[in-house]
Amino acid sequence: MKVSAEELAKYQTQTPKNEAPPLQEPIAMTVTYKFASLKHCIDTFRGDVKSHAYTRISNPTVEAFEEKVRALSSGICAVAFSSGTAALANLFFALGYPGANIITSPKLYGGTIALFDMLRAFGVEIRFVDFNNLDAVEKHIDDKTCLIFTEAIANPLMEIIDFEAVYRVAQRHQVIYVIDNTNSVALFDALRWCDVEALSATKYIGGHGNAVGGMIVCGPFQLSRARYPKFYEPSNDLNGKTASEAGGDAALPLFLRCTMLRNFGSSLSPFNAYLFLNGMETLRLRMDHLSSKSLMLAKWLQAQPQVKTVCYPDLNSNAALLDKYFPGGTGGLLSFSLHGGWKEVERLFNRLSTIQIAANIGDCKTILQHVGCTSHNQLDSKQLAEFGIEKNLLRLSVGLEPLEVIQADLQHALQ
Repeated sequence: MKVSAEELAKYQTQTPKNEAPPLQEPIAMTVTYKFASLKHCIDTFRGDVKSHAYTRISNPTVEAFEEKVRALSSGICAVAFSSGTAALANLFFALGYPGANIITSPKLYGGTIALFDMLRAFGVEIRFVDFNNLDAVEKHIDDKTCLIFTEAIANPLMEIIDFEAVYRVAQRHQVIYVIDNTNSVALFDALRWCDVEALSATKYIGGHGNAVGGMIVCGPFQLSRARYPKFYEPSNDLNGKTASEAGGDAALPLFLRCTMLRNFGSSLSPFNAYLFLNGMETLRLRMDHLSSKSLMLAKWLQAQPQVKTVCYPDLNSNAALLDKYFPGGTGGLLSFSLHGGWKEVERLFNRLSTIQIAANIGDCKTILQHVGCTSHNQLDSKQLAEFGIEKNLLRLSVGLEPLEVIQADLQHALQ
């Protein structure tokens, strides 16, 4: 049966020829990819050639975003996920197992605490430790410890620790140390002081509150066979190879992509990757600007008689640690509390006009939120007290508005 050329053209994939390459990264909104031959298809799925096979596993636009974050962090490999929480969940499930334990700080973002609560249902013990007491950290490590986890700047208490000292403890015991660097991305060189950097791209990387995504960035390290045996066992996802054999120093990111992403499906949308790539064009400029402005705002808040406490690293942290880890500033997030109670808090929120009431950080708009009602609303009053969070603590994500505009709105609301 003969079919006309015009009819065939309707069904053939068209590839424009002789085009100048686009200046912006194109959005590859596709589920799958066209193989040159059956052999190319087979070799791709066997892992014998580097080629995209299915967007749940990899995608050109997402890959461009991963590469840009990898270069920013000086890592060896980066894997993108559908959200920051998805990135952490996939990482924790990759390294954890029933009977394992995670050593962490109680001073964390509320969503991460809720995720840890969920992990307990899968048989993973969560051990909260004061990371200013390294002896206590070391005493809590045993042969079932699968990772150590802290935030670069504790959210919402805005505290920092001695990361190098914690990393030395982790290395002595061959335990993976993970730092969530969401709040200080582009300011804090996390992979100098840990094995794995976790990021919520939703926040400062995107910078405009229009996309949700996450990233895991890995440095080079060998996983201990005794502590992480699953990476030394043959895997059907790797065609019978072990993750250690196939990935070497990149065994963990290989496992995250070929096992976790492939089977859990927490893949990042190519369109969101495109938005994040645009956000990264101004990331360093924004972080430098927000750091200097937030410090001035924190000092101004300290001087207001209605304000009880202000939490910002430059005001509350050891100067030597700040100089060592954050020479370029500590970002655009701060917390504060008021004298009085709920009445004063409610009045403050109701008198705002420029500052937005929302549940996010890292947006170009300044956002104020009540910590206990939003980011930590999963915690009861007893847990909030245990984790050092005041009942009426407020978190301010400083945006790109002029400093005097933010100050004027706060001053009006405080009065």
